[in-house]
Amino acid sequence: MYKNYILLIALSIVFSFQLYAQSPLEVFTEENYGGTSLQYEIVTPHKNLGAFDNNIKSFKLQQGYMATFASSADGTGYSRVYIADGADIEVPVMPPYLHGTVSFIRTMTFHPNVKKRGWCGTGYPLEDLIATNSSWFYNWDTGVNTTSTIEYVPMRHNLYW
Repeated sequence: MYKNYILLIALSIVFSFQLYAQSPLEVFTEENYGGTSLQYEIVTPHKNLGAFDNNIKSFKLQQGYMATFASSADGTGYSRVYIADGADIEVPVMPPYLHGTVSFIRTMTFHPNVKKRGWCGTGYPLEDLIATNSSWFYNWDTGVNTTSTIEYVPMRHNLYW
């Protein structure tokens, strides 16, 4: 019976750490990290911020991640990207054009090892990427995901494509 409890505790710790590691951005409704807070997970473009829409005044971002804040829900308008490459970033007061105007958030893993060499082709050309020692690729689309070792660069030809 104690083995089951130990296993349950161990799984809870691992699951909690995984959730924390995948939610590296915490935003606050007040300056200096006050008010209500909420964490956002990586990759998902957050377009419906609910009570946090136009209400974010400060944030914390963990090292190894980057976050995009934009004033329009579709990611357009005034925007700024923060990259926590060497340490955590803590912004106690949002800059003037984002203070209380954020309607879009996207957090991604920051890949510091992206090199100049990349690949262009269709699908997910893993063999070609390995053969050319490429660290990124694109394919005239927006529907492929970045992995932990290869950065996908989406292309967008116009506003509605």
